[in-house]
Amino acid sequence: MLTRLKVNGFKNLVDVDVRFGPFTCIAGANGVGKSNLFDAIHFLRALADRPLVDVALSVRDEGGRTADVRSLFHLVGSKYDAQMSFEAEMIVPEEGMDDLGQMAKASITFLRYSVTLAYRADDSRRAFGFLELVKEELTHITQGEAAKHLLFPHSVDWRRSAVRGRTASSNSTKTAAAAGPSPAPLPTCLERFSLLLMQRKVRPPCWRVGRCSPGTCSN
Repeated sequence: MLTRLKVNGFKNLVDVDVRFGPFTCIAGANGVGKSNLFDAIHFLRALADRPLVDVALSVRDEGGRTADVRSLFHLVGSKYDAQMSFEAEMIVPEEGMDDLGQMAKASITFLRYSVTLAYRADDSRRAFGFLELVKEELTHITQGEAAKHLLFPHSVDWRRSAVRGRTASSNSTKTAAAAGPSPAPLPTCLERFSLLLMQRKVRPPCWRVGRCSPGTCSN
């Protein structure tokens, strides 16, 4: 369950911070960015199982056509922002299945995922350029912190049943960062990746440029 999404530098979304509940209605005048907010969610979802450039080209531009990479960045006059960032808070399922078909149980279910991407020109792909992964981070939200993050009406019993894990914060953080035109894709489901990563069932994917070499990637 997506509970919060922060977006900066994606299309016309600048310093956007949206809270979600079990039912959320997005309303506003034409051109304020309603569709772009859903494009941002689609973009994050597609990152779970596709290479960065493929994800970028799958997102529509303002005319409804396939976007080039640069058009995803916020445009001010004739200049595009150099980076765009996303931060998502989510409650993931308590149980999931890994790529080997083995069931895994989450010890922590309330997570915060953030990613920062940059545009890099590429002479060999003048029309598109490529996306560079600047920073990726996954942290947990504790049971004690959950109440101030879940702003929709809910019972204490529901929160305790949905949010598993530590009651106090710690310094444990999973991070990954690299540069290159096409990092290896994330696992097939962001929520499953988050669940397994927080359990230390898997390590972060190898962010080497292009395909991973045998023995260097834990995917």
